[in-house]
Amino acid sequence: MAVVVLSAAGYGAFWWTHRDEGRIRAAAEEFAHAVDREDTAAALDLMCAEEARGAAESGVAEDGDGLGADAERPVETSGVEVSGDLARVRVARPSQPPATLYLRKEDGAWKLCDPERLRWPG
Repeated sequence: MAVVVLSAAGYGAFWWTHRDEGRIRAAAEEFAHAVDREDTAAALDLMCAEEARGAAESGVAEDGDGLGADAERPVETSGVEVSGDLARVRVARPSQPPATLYLRKEDGAWKLCDPERLRWPG
């Protein structure tokens, strides 16, 4: 019986981790595309509350006309690491050096955060 319980717990942890990995990748890709489109509202929605509030207070939150989906460039994500409610993901785009984005889970959603405000383990 203990083997069945441990096996089920292990599978649940595996499934939950991969589910979060997909959500982290999606958040990073959506953010990159929002920036491409100059869709400030969408970009702010994908940011941690502190960063979104700071952008709104600085006037960055004023949304322009936007460029539309034609402005989106390919995004590749890799190296997702999760540590509790924190995550980081490597993002690569054509003609740009790769970058690492940091995220925090807020209200069940992965949001992009300033790495200086996060306490990444290690």
